[in-house]
Amino acid sequence: MQQKIKKVSLLIGDIITLHLALTLTLGFRYGFENINLTWEVHYFYFLVIFGIWLIVFYIYNLYNLLIATDKLKFNNLTINAVVISSLLSIAFFYLNVESSISPKTNLFIFAVLATLLFVLWRKFFNYTLKSYLPRNNLLIIADKDKISDLLNFLQKKPCLGFNTVLVIKELMGEEELKQLIFKKRIHTIVLDSSLEKVNSWRQQLFFCLPYNLVFIDLSSFYEQVTGRVSLETITHTWFLENFNEGNKKYFNHIKRIFDLVFSSLLLLISLPFWSIIAIAIILESGMPIFFKQTRLGKSSNEFKIIKFRSMINGEKTTKVGGFIRKTRLDELPQLLNILKNDMSFIGPRPEQPQIAKELKDKIPFYQERLLVKPGLSGWDQISEKYHSASYLDSFEKLQYDLFYIKNRSLYLDLSIFLKTVSTVLRSRGK
Repeated sequence: MQQKIKKVSLLIGDIITLHLALTLTLGFRYGFENINLTWEVHYFYFLVIFGIWLIVFYIYNLYNLLIATDKLKFNNLTINAVVISSLLSIAFFYLNVESSISPKTNLFIFAVLATLLFVLWRKFFNYTLKSYLPRNNLLIIADKDKISDLLNFLQKKPCLGFNTVLVIKELMGEEELKQLIFKKRIHTIVLDSSLEKVNSWRQQLFFCLPYNLVFIDLSSFYEQVTGRVSLETITHTWFLENFNEGNKKYFNHIKRIFDLVFSSLLLLISLPFWSIIAIAIILESGMPIFFKQTRLGKSSNEFKIIKFRSMINGEKTTKVGGFIRKTRLDELPQLLNILKNDMSFIGPRPEQPQIAKELKDKIPFYQERLLVKPGLSGWDQISEKYHSASYLDSFEKLQYDLFYIKNRSLYLDLSIFLKTVSTVLRSRGK
């Protein structure tokens, strides 16, 4: 069962759950014999409520299969999502003057039932995922040392449905390969295109076409399951095949229009807070109000990034600074960087020139993250991981950045934007 099908199944189940919760709410309140009449009165308004709940569920990452099976994280996110959804539902009814109903009791009953049914449905889904859904048996043709992190990832995430049966590197005969496929019940064969004997392997795999197998390149498979690009398996050819910047012309124009409109709007809305933050900074630690630092933009062009100052002498975080950093209010002045076209809302975070120079010499393809404008938030920032400036963290961060550059689209930007809202709401900004 493919990942998209699983996520669609979650969405369909949630929609059914919300409808069932409304049906039970109206039945308990007005009697099930009057369900048709009460349904007509309430359903139009509750369709909006359904939309609110589903959007909040998405923002809180409840359609992420990795989180769906993490009980502690799932329960925490569910509680937060339900509270926000309920508050927005109340606001909808009491701010909507055209509404003919103001269902205080109905909303409360609906929220309780929807939460209960949602948790039961997700538990059933997870149980089914682990116990009944067939496993996708993998044969990976690669150097085992190069894919150790991928193997660990698949082992820790059984919810993805992949079972790594065998990892081989040495070439084998046609008959031997055929017996292996049937004996191990292989469904998917993953091939590392950078393997020394890759052409010989492709010839052997060509004879396996009648066996109803799925063939996939290792770098593509790595991306699909981890949301990152495998730096160990890609080459310069990979960039030529995947980084078709000429096809991004219209996307870049639309993105720039969005950046201009939205940054201008946010700047107008947030201006009253600028004064409050500025006064708080001055009262606690004096001037200056802003922190400016040289960063690298697109094509290695340097610019000055602007933030509200949160530290004293670049070392000790102030009380005001701790608050504005936790809530990301310190990054509000970067709206000016977006207006100046130094940055975008979504993209890899801008790095300091000296750090970038050091990492360029250590990490392959590090310079390629400068193919696009840096962003206020990005794919790495919503990865649920904190990445420092260390080599290992920068290595993994680059994997996320390259994934974004390759796959960037209006849909992906919107997804990152919504999940960034979730990060800010949960005060877990990086």
